[in-house]
Amino acid sequence: YWDSKCSTYSEEGTWKKDGNTITLTYSDEEVKYEIAELTSNTLKVKFTYSEGGVSISAVSVYKKK
Repeated sequence: YWDSKCSTYSEEGTWKKDGNTITLTYSDEEVKYEIAELTSNTLKVKFTYSEGGVSISAVSVYKKK
């Protein structure tokens, strides 16, 4: 979230894992993430893209409750 007003977002889709890559497909879009960490409690993925000639990496961490 970007400020103190956080809202839930969900979307239907599919996923597949191939080696250290997880590919998410939803709304006719396919996004590939590098799996940085995968344990019984944590999934940490890295998404790298270019914007204005600059390479940007975003990391998301998901924890199991």
